[in-house]
Amino acid sequence: MTEKAEQIMNRMRENERRRALARLKDPQRLSNTLESMNRMDQDPPAQVAKDQEMRVLREMNELQDFENENWSRNV
Repeated sequence: MTEKAEQIMNRMRENERRRALARLKDPQRLSNTLESMNRMDQDPPAQVAKDQEMRVLREMNELQDFENENWSRNV
C-alpha cells in the first residue's frame, strides 16, 4: 500500500473510532447498544415479552402455592 493510501486508511479508522466513542457517550445510545448486544447473546426462546413474563411469574406463583398446600398437609 502506498504511503498516501495508508494515511487515508488511518484517518478513516481514527474517524470511525471517534464516532463510535461519541455514540457510546450518549446514555440513550449506550442503553440501546447494550440492549442490542444482550439480545444477540440470547437464544431466540430466551427472549420473553413483558406479557409472557407476567404470565410465567403468575404460573410460578400458582405452582409454589400448590406445592406449599400439598406439603403442609403431609407434615
